[in-house]
Amino acid sequence: MGVLERVDHTGRGIKVLTGGGAEHSPACLPNGKVWFFSAGEAKPQIMRCDDLGCRRLLERAAWGLSVSPDGTRLAFMTLEKQGPIVEWINVEGGEIHPVAETETGCAAGWASPQTLWVSRRRDGKIVWTEVDADSGVETGRTVPGIRDCSTGESDPASPVNPDLPVIVSRRSQLRLVGNEHLRR
Repeated sequence: MGVLERVDHTGRGIKVLTGGGAEHSPACLPNGKVWFFSAGEAKPQIMRCDDLGCRRLLERAAWGLSVSPDGTRLAFMTLEKQGPIVEWINVEGGEIHPVAETETGCAAGWASPQTLWVSRRRDGKIVWTEVDADSGVETGRTVPGIRDCSTGESDPASPVNPDLPVIVSRRSQLRLVGNEHLRR
């Protein structure tokens, strides 16, 4: 069960955006008034929300949502037969645009309104590679990475959103029960 909450720079809660479902991978427009998230286990989808409510933007399993700096495109990761793929869609909906394959589970993110950072494996190492969002062609810019995100944790060396971290926290609970409950 997940809850998406908007907080200010001090960590004080501003608004609970969703609650109690299978929501993940939040992203928002630069103005903060429209947000997106992936939802659903039985019927996966990307949702687009504002203060008036939510609507389905795309019916597809996706993670790692990222809004372009100009607020026009939403990048996301999806899993195809060949592996993880980076794609984007207009923030209002429409045609899906495939960008590039990635050999890791790290979420891609925008380097500029026209380019995306994609995590790749090169010579046994993780390398963040900038690619053109329309053609998928590498621009030549790279940044060394540290981890492949296979554990669900992001790469701390990621060049994606260095000033706006998305903080994922998990809470576990351990309960001790008496032996009488363990015998059958």
